[in-house]
Amino acid sequence: MFLDSKQDFSTWIKNKISKCRFVKNVDFTCLHKKMEANNATKIEYFLSSDMAKMLSMMENNTKGDEARRYFLECEKQLNIPVAVLSPAEILVQQAQQFLKHEQELSRLSDKIAVIEAKQADIEEDYFSVKGYCSLMGERIDTIEASKIGRKCATLSRQEGIKICKISDQRYGQINSYHKDILERIILTC
Repeated sequence: MFLDSKQDFSTWIKNKISKCRFVKNVDFTCLHKKMEANNATKIEYFLSSDMAKMLSMMENNTKGDEARRYFLECEKQLNIPVAVLSPAEILVQQAQQFLKHEQELSRLSDKIAVIEAKQADIEEDYFSVKGYCSLMGERIDTIEASKIGRKCATLSRQEGIKICKISDQRYGQINSYHKDILERIILTC
């Protein structure tokens, strides 16, 4: 429960309903559910927004304070007079919003270009051991991936096939191997 009451919820809510004289089917409704595990009945309470506001305003703790500030801010926002704008002012606001969206789109396009440039450096048929296993639908732990990686590196050197480097969030630069090498090594493991 958000309000962090120290009481059991069912006791707490029943006390609040009684103390505040909340009315069933006006301020709240109840739904009784049979629990399959122990055949007990669970009661779920659905509160009106007014009841929820009143309960949170009554709770004397940090979460109650937070809820009070939230509801007071909501009421302030409701009381702010709405300015009537002229068609020219509406057009200016829309133009400013359009400019803001255009700038954000440009920023995102720049980010995409950087990502694409990084991907262009990666050879098409090269994968990390974990990446290739994931592509094949197999899960592999880091220790096993490391063992397979050493075997792939040895075979790649023996056959004169280059070993590429790719970025990894956890380990920085890691080796990637041609898919033919990966297939051959993984099939023998």
